[in-house]
Amino acid sequence: MRDDAASIVAGLIHLYGIKLQLLDKLLLSESDKLHYCRSGNQEKVIELINTDSGVIDDIDAADFDIAELETSLASLIGVRLRMLYEVLGENGDAGKLISVRNQALGDIKSLLTERAKLGGMLAAASREIRESIDDLSRLSRLKDADAGDIDTHGR
Repeated sequence: MRDDAASIVAGLIHLYGIKLQLLDKLLLSESDKLHYCRSGNQEKVIELINTDSGVIDDIDAADFDIAELETSLASLIGVRLRMLYEVLGENGDAGKLISVRNQALGDIKSLLTERAKLGGMLAAASREIRESIDDLSRLSRLKDADAGDIDTHGR
């Protein structure tokens, strides 16, 4: 592999390493959110979701940089961007890059699975809260209706 292409590959490996660290933070956060959701601590879940936005912004920035380098590499070696990793796989010199990229793709798949679980749990918790609110509203209406029958003036 030419030195300029090898330099780009090294940059991609570095960026994917950063992305993997950030994805690990999100996976840990998802695990924490699932724990807090199971224990009924939705406030902590919301807090963690808000904290995740900074990590997601950092992942977006890494993805932008990765896309730029991938475009440069594809242009340099004369292939279409969508064919880049197929060609790199045939080359053999980019095994580390393909490995970290595949690991990132696997982490994203795991993250989506965990996020779907959390979404289902939060939807169930939301239904329970809605039902509790409805029950409290009915009790409040009963209390108001019963209060109308009480003579508060002592007559």
